[in-house]
Amino acid sequence: MGLRVVQWATGGVGVAAIKGVLEHPDLDLVGCWVHSEDKAGKDVGSIIGSEALGVTATNGIDEILALDADAVVYAPLLADIEQLSSLLRSGKNVVTPAGWFYPSGRSATTLRAAAEEGNATLHGTGIAPGGISDKFPLMMSIMSTGVTFVRAEEFSDLRSYQAPDVLRHVMGFGDTPDKALTGPMLKMQDGLFSQAVRMIVDKVGFKADPNVLSSQEVAVAPHRLTTRNHRTRPGRWPEVSLGGACRRRGRRTRHGELVHG
Repeated sequence: MGLRVVQWATGGVGVAAIKGVLEHPDLDLVGCWVHSEDKAGKDVGSIIGSEALGVTATNGIDEILALDADAVVYAPLLADIEQLSSLLRSGKNVVTPAGWFYPSGRSATTLRAAAEEGNATLHGTGIAPGGISDKFPLMMSIMSTGVTFVRAEEFSDLRSYQAPDVLRHVMGFGDTPDKALTGPMLKMQDGLFSQAVRMIVDKVGFKADPNVLSSQEVAVAPHRLTTRNHRTRPGRWPEVSLGGACRRRGRRTRHGELVHG
């Protein structure tokens, strides 16, 4: 019997995580939380396109909290600190790509208290942010005599991105610039990339204003674009630029930038 693992959410990341758990000899899948009513009550195997696994998906949070499990892979589209705190208080270790790889302030205090109450741990991780945009620069800094500027960029070809709801309703692809700029993308990414900026500032030792400045820019499609998951008409936006910056020694210095193109 290996470590008992629960998967929280079954989007693209969640499905990949489930397959990773199934392939690992020291891990056993014992539970799965789903957002959709359509998925609730189904065998998880049918959700990921495999044979039956004998694990039934649920959209009941209390059912997950009551499970005897060692860890939860927490991978929702929109992370919720109350959900995460409840998992920690229930004694479940949590691994998440949804943020909290360098928490600070009130969120750090809340999560530490929940983890201590449940005698559990929280490991926040990711590729960008949580890896390339912060840990990689720190790793490379050991080969430098001095670091004065850090810039991280991400360019993503989203034509084959297997999350149409994220593209349409979170990123705002196919919508007008005004609607895209008032959507949830900036707030969601700000919470993530601000942590990357703070990690770099703290660990490299930049003397910077603690306030992180965020910005979002969009560009519209010059002609109709059709991909596997969506269509974009001329004048609707297919590109977003998200930036995070801080002020250093009286001048604005950009320390992290994400560009989707």
